[in-house]
Amino acid sequence: MRNVDGKNRNDPGRWWNGLRTGQRAFALSMVGYLLLLSLAVVIAGGRAPFAREIAFLTVITGILLVLCGATAICTDQDEFEFGVTLRALAIAFAVGSAVTFGYGCAQQFLGAPDISYMFVWPIYAIAWVVAGVALNLRLGIWRGKGDPE
Repeated sequence: MRNVDGKNRNDPGRWWNGLRTGQRAFALSMVGYLLLLSLAVVIAGGRAPFAREIAFLTVITGILLVLCGATAICTDQDEFEFGVTLRALAIAFAVGSAVTFGYGCAQQFLGAPDISYMFVWPIYAIAWVVAGVALNLRLGIWRGKGDPE
């Protein structure tokens, strides 16, 4: 099936080419973070004399990569989109803090099993994505011109 402009709707590169520079940088930074985090886990399990220090530097590099990607996506947005992103971050911070603090209290006082600190960041990330999707749908940003209201 083809669009009006003659391009294939199912072209896998079409969605990537439709992204702005900041969105691409953020996506690549997240992939890089996951790869560096996996590499850090492998390095930390090794027997090299400085394995833990190298793993720590790998994690720090991944965090800096994510910060650069988040900065790129925020600077590539106009004022309205940036406001939506900041609102989504504020909601995500509140939700993530409530979830992690609540689970920490459950660990301390109710005997909930200990989980790794590696699960804290994904909780905040998932909350950010959900809040961003909810705000974009609520504000009607993702509705097409032909969609019913």
